[in-house]
Amino acid sequence: MSDEAMVAALGNSKEYTLKQYLAFADKLQAKAKELSIGEESFTPSDVERALWSSAIASKSPPSGNPKRESKMHGKRKR
Repeated sequence: MSDEAMVAALGNSKEYTLKQYLAFADKLQAKAKELSIGEESFTPSDVERALWSSAIASKSPPSGNPKRESKMHGKRKR
């Protein structure tokens, strides 16, 4: 139960109570059921990880490939 997923599912509420957890779990279960079509199966845990990943990715600055950049700007060894 990550803070990022809780905020995405419930808004800015980060109350660590049974009531909030049950509401959070219900939302994750509903979204997992909605996303599970045909042979594609999503679990509430998959949804939680996707929400967390999206939140972390949106906070991180875009970056290029650091190995590629260092090779382009470094001197060539002989």
